[in-house]
Amino acid sequence: MVMARSSHGAPQRFRTKRWLAATRSGSAPPAGRTEPPHRYVSGKRLARAKVLLIQDDRSLVEIALALGFSSQANFTRAFKLATGLAPGQFRNGSGSRQRDL
Repeated sequence: MVMARSSHGAPQRFRTKRWLAATRSGSAPPAGRTEPPHRYVSGKRLARAKVLLIQDDRSLVEIALALGFSSQANFTRAFKLATGLAPGQFRNGSGSRQRDL
């Protein structure tokens, strides 16, 4: 990533074309966000997954493919890494824990 100096001397990060493309598809990230674009997009996809798991009765494979994961296994791995629960456990878990989106 290319770094530059702002007018007051603090480093600024230039946004890449991928970053800009990712923000056009949904709401723009807050000013000053420094997380990599891939992590931002992954977070958005997993947040959407939580909603679908609670509100939709599609299978895990259908949800994984709808969110752009290449397989249910990749979806499950990413979801468990982010939340500590497998998608099926999240869906079937206690109501109070599920509502913590």
